[in-house]
Amino acid sequence: MASWKDKILNLRRLFSGREKAPAHKTEVISKKSKITEAPPRKKAPARKAEVLSKKPKAARAPPMVPSDLPPLEINLGIDFGTRFSKVCYRNVARQESCLVNLSNTKDDWLKSLVPSEIFLNENEQLILIDHDEKIDPEVQGWQRLDYLKMLLAGINIRSDTDPSITKIINEDYNLESLCAWYLSQLIIKTKKWIRKAEKKKLEGRRVRWTANIGVPVEFFDSEKIDVFKKVASMAWQWSEEDLSDFCLPDLRRKYIQEVNALEPDLVDCSVIPEIAAAVQAFISSREARQGTYVYFDIGAGTLDSVSFRYHRHEGVPNIDFYFGKVQPLGVNAISGKISKLATDESDIDPKSIESMIMNKIYREINHLPISEMKDQIQTQVVHTLDSIRQNDPRAWEEARFISSGFIPTFILNTAEATRYVFIGGGGMQSDFYKRAIADTYTDRKLYTISIPAFSLIQVPAPSTLIFNGIPKDEFHRFAVAYGLSFPRGEGPEIRLPSRTGTVVPTPVNRRIKPVDYRDTKDIYD
Repeated sequence: MASWKDKILNLRRLFSGREKAPAHKTEVISKKSKITEAPPRKKAPARKAEVLSKKPKAARAPPMVPSDLPPLEINLGIDFGTRFSKVCYRNVARQESCLVNLSNTKDDWLKSLVPSEIFLNENEQLILIDHDEKIDPEVQGWQRLDYLKMLLAGINIRSDTDPSITKIINEDYNLESLCAWYLSQLIIKTKKWIRKAEKKKLEGRRVRWTANIGVPVEFFDSEKIDVFKKVASMAWQWSEEDLSDFCLPDLRRKYIQEVNALEPDLVDCSVIPEIAAAVQAFISSREARQGTYVYFDIGAGTLDSVSFRYHRHEGVPNIDFYFGKVQPLGVNAISGKISKLATDESDIDPKSIESMIMNKIYREINHLPISEMKDQIQTQVVHTLDSIRQNDPRAWEEARFISSGFIPTFILNTAEATRYVFIGGGGMQSDFYKRAIADTYTDRKLYTISIPAFSLIQVPAPSTLIFNGIPKDEFHRFAVAYGLSFPRGEGPEIRLPSRTGTVVPTPVNRRIKPVDYRDTKDIYD
């Protein structure tokens, strides 16, 4: 039997960790008190969650590298203008449209207006001059080829064309090849800018490019459309080649050799009616209401006008064109004509007149011979407005008139929308054009043929458009390019004037008073 000293030593060793006590062993220290080691506690049964084996985590898929991603679809909207061209592009997947600002700064945004002109040097080499290039073509003796789109349509705006230029544009296939080359260089420049502006998004990604090029409704609904389709398709094909150093004879031969093999319907470049694109911002907005509208696009070279009906069929937007007209009555075009008429003021040149038309109010240019130009503009306005009366008489019925400043306005008391006259283009801000169009109602007595007064409004800028430094109040210059950026399928269904039948008018219970002939004889004069 162990002595009490041994027991104390054993306890010291036990608590000091030098020696472990035998398991389940109980020893009596004295008769009065016993020091007993507590038996080991039984472990509680493991929880069910701990007993079940844990499922292994699913292995993460390796991150997709850019080459594995689907191609990024970008559609270019190219407004091939009479004097300036503009571009807007759309990221189809993100449904995001962005203006192309070739200057990359807000101060130099005018560089985004690309002159629609080509120069030929003494060797007939084709040259495009950028805004940054300090080259004077006249000093170099180069020939200027401008108003390319109108020449392609068979309309020569400039009456003072140099005989050598006339010879060039009259030779077969010259204009087609020149326009195709110009557009191809614009496409190349645009793609280069987009790759730089969207570097992070496009890095390592495949891009599927498509494009829409605008054509006036009048040309779109004629035999001339085939020429525009071939030119657009050839431009798209040539944008994959380096033709920067070509001369005109070689380019013409290349065009003749390749044009017959083209299949425009299979090329990723389409032609679209311009003003159908211009109203895209309006019909895609929540404020857009079904109804009949008129649009005047006041450009540098031409005045384009259309009348159309906007409606939805089974949720799909539709535009039915009633009428389309293009006249050489743009700001630059009429400035040249007025300059010739102002024979008694030798110091008035076309550029000065153009500045006055754009920047001065109407009464400040009354001393110029503008009456003839105003008369031609108003004749186009009459034909455009009256096309609605002839095609859809019910559109003008039951109108109640109100006044809004010097510009007449009206609201229709029908189930359809209030009708407006839209104006756009670079010349939209000219007080001369606004007054010429608005005064047509009283000057030509349109009330005598049941045409109500009208209001001039601007197509609103879309809130989702990325301007890239271009001022938002300049949207009227880029409205066509913006609408063209929408690929086929996103825009409205279109019916051209030749396919739009006359709408049967609904009977109206009101008596129309007979009109004196003397009040109507000068409507179209």
